[in-house]
Amino acid sequence: MAVTGMFGRVGFIASDSAVFTYRDVSIKKSARFAKHDVLYRKPVLEYIGPESRTVSFSVQVHASLGVPPILATQLLRSMVDGKAYRLQLGPDYLGKFVLESVDESPRHHNGRGVPQFTELKLSLKEA
Repeated sequence: MAVTGMFGRVGFIASDSAVFTYRDVSIKKSARFAKHDVLYRKPVLEYIGPESRTVSFSVQVHASLGVPPILATQLLRSMVDGKAYRLQLGPDYLGKFVLESVDESPRHHNGRGVPQFTELKLSLKEA
């Protein structure tokens, strides 16, 4: 079993019995500026400091690949609690992040209405 990353108590894994990995990772780092209006001139920008990084990525959860979508979805929903969790993607430790949102897209259901495939999009902000 290969652990490809961690977010708090959620491990991203790839093995012959279960696949739960991330994709489409986007890391945004930006700066903060204050704008000072000057009479008859262009505004002057003043660098204040760095902005908190944001990270977003998606996770596809397939029941046929060993991870029930309903369990993964409930676990990630419970982490939208304002607490900071450690984030590691591959070999890179990125720091502590809060989970701002989880966008769920259940796509395929079985005969009882239970999702068999769900795509989750996670948005995190550096704490």
